[in-house]
Amino acid sequence: MSTQERVPYSDRIAALTHASIAPTSELTRLPSTSFFRSASAKESSSNRVGRTLATARSLGLFPGRRNVRNQVGRKVTNFYRFTLNELSNVRLSFQNRSQSSIVGRLLNEQGQVVSLGRNRLSERVRAGEMVRRSFEAIPSGTYYLKVSSRGAGKNAYRLTLAASNTVPLPCGCGQSS
Repeated sequence: MSTQERVPYSDRIAALTHASIAPTSELTRLPSTSFFRSASAKESSSNRVGRTLATARSLGLFPGRRNVRNQVGRKVTNFYRFTLNELSNVRLSFQNRSQSSIVGRLLNEQGQVVSLGRNRLSERVRAGEMVRRSFEAIPSGTYYLKVSSRGAGKNAYRLTLAASNTVPLPCGCGQSS
C-alpha cells in the first residue's frame, strides 16, 4: 500500500501545458500524518536539547555533585543549567578525552561569562588534559556551563560539577565551609 496519492501521467502533462503551471505539491501529495514528517520533527527537536542556552540540559539544584560525559564538535555546542540554592563553593573538573582543544565556560543567567574579580570563568582544555578549578562564594542563582570545540569530529569530554554551601562568618569578613 502506497503512502502517496498518484496522479495519472496524462494529468501531469495537461498541468504542464496550461498557462499557469500547477505547483509540484499538487502532483504528489503526502498524507498529513506522514511517518517521515513526524519522525524527523521528533528527531530534530530531541537533538536540539542542550544545544542552546534556552534548551540547556538541567543538572538540577545544588549543593551536590554531578558527572557528565558528552561530546562536542565544530557545529555542536553543549549547554548545561544548574541552580545554586545559596552562596556556594563550586569545584569544576574538566577532562578532555579527545585530540582537539575544548573550551568550558561558566555563564550567568544572561549567557555572559561569569567574572570573579579579574578572573573570567572560561578555560581551554588541551587534548588529553584534565583541569580542576575551585571558586569560592559564588552567589545563589541559575548558572550555565557551555562546552565547545573548534576541532572536527566528535570531541569527548567528562565534566564533574560539585557545589557545597558556604556559611558567612558572623563578622561578615569572610566565608566558612
